[in-house]
Amino acid sequence: MDFITKLPLSGGYDTILTITNTDCSKASVFIPCNEAINSEGVALLYLNNIIPHYGIPYKIIVVINKVEMGSSKQVQVKGA
Repeated sequence: MDFITKLPLSGGYDTILTITNTDCSKASVFIPCNEAINSEGVALLYLNNIIPHYGIPYKIIVVINKVEMGSSKQVQVKGA
C-alpha cells in the first residue's frame, strides 16, 4: 500500500492509492484519491475497492518513508 502524490488534478483527484497483492496473484489496484485523505478515508477506499474482490487480507504491509530523516520503515499488520 502506497501513494503516488503531487499529480496534476484529474477528475478532481491528485493522488493515487496503490495496493499490491504480493501473494500468488501479484495483482495491483490503483484507486484515485486526494492527497489530503486521512486514515479513515483510506480505510473506506480499502473497504469499498479491495475487500469485495479479494476478501479480508491475512497481512498488510505499509512502507513509511521519512525523506527528511533519510530513513524508511516497513510496518506489517497481521490479521486473523
